[in-house]
Amino acid sequence: GLPVLGRLGVLREMTERRRETSPRAHVLRAPAEHWQALLEIAPGDPEAELELGTHLRELGRGEEAKPLLERAAARRSGRAFFELGLLARQAGEREQAVTHLEKALEIQPQQPRAALELGRTLIALGRKKQGDQWLETHEKLQAAEDARRGARVEGQLALMEADRLYSQAREEVKQGRIAEAKSSYGRTLELDPAHHGARIELAWLHMADGQHRPAERELRLVLKQEPEHPQGLLAWGILCVETGRFDEARQSLGRSRASGTWLPTVAQQVGRAWRSVGQEEEARRWESGR
Repeated sequence: GLPVLGRLGVLREMTERRRETSPRAHVLRAPAEHWQALLEIAPGDPEAELELGTHLRELGRGEEAKPLLERAAARRSGRAFFELGLLARQAGEREQAVTHLEKALEIQPQQPRAALELGRTLIALGRKKQGDQWLETHEKLQAAEDARRGARVEGQLALMEADRLYSQAREEVKQGRIAEAKSSYGRTLELDPAHHGARIELAWLHMADGQHRPAERELRLVLKQEPEHPQGLLAWGILCVETGRFDEARQSLGRSRASGTWLPTVAQQVGRAWRSVGQEEEARRWESGR
């Protein structure tokens, strides 16, 4: 048969071929080609070098990955040191892997995977006490990351529910179910306090019911966060017309109109508001666009 070195060479070749032809390799190769193409356009791009180095390491092409990851590590990238640590361990260089993984955690202490891999590598080196400590650290970091991820997911779900309730409220307005619409707008704002559309439309419903104080409260919140919000300024201007604050109304309506978002129907709406308080000349002026 083949001598030992020859057999090892065949084994390495078969291993590389298996990596290149595995289903995962097909998934990884496309991103690798993407980043390679980017580097041809922008040589030395830091993100492209790090991403390509990572993909090449995962494909088992360590010799190609190493210089890319070393350049990224020279820029004090915690992720690059983590990838170098995995690369060193794959090459059987466990002490070097420890050095790289420790550096990764020095730069980015909140890396659960780096703590996990460092713990495993230290245990493999016979340094069980140190390894166990890092595995405990990994559990804490992972729990914190899971909590953050859970909070993000909950936040996204809350925003999706807020959008659903907002659509529901608008449908309820069309159907004349005003009390239900107000409730739906309120629930929308509980989930997403920054939903300006819901807050402004709720203010319009309050104004339609002659409830100027709650309308003013909602509109103040919008304009505090976004002072030049066109719809917020429009609603505030009409509120000021209805409550007799004419100078403030003109200023607010003027700023809203200057946004360039008004349709002819808006000018008619403003005219009606002025006319409702006996200001016929002012109504005609706004309707004509003067």
